[in-house]
Amino acid sequence: MIENITAFSKGMYTEGTSHGHKVIIDEPASMGGTDKGANPLATLLISLAGCENAIANFVAKEINFDLQGIDFEVSGDIDPRGMMGKRESARISRKSL
Repeated sequence: MIENITAFSKGMYTEGTSHGHKVIIDEPASMGGTDKGANPLATLLISLAGCENAIANFVAKEINFDLQGIDFEVSGDIDPRGMMGKRESARISRKSL
């Protein structure tokens, strides 16, 4: 299965569309955005939770298990100094995800 999206970006704002569903990704004003959507890291983490949920439901159906729901807590750590032109003081790699 191949997923195709279209996206438009202006500044920190990105609006993507897939199968008629719109996703907005933006940064808060403190990071130069307009805060009209979740930030990129939050969007990634939500996507991970969504993927885990889909897989759990596929497996539950396969083994005839009545899955009533799942609660997720997902966190990620990013050092924004690297994005704000302060690279000399920023971590080079992610610390955790």
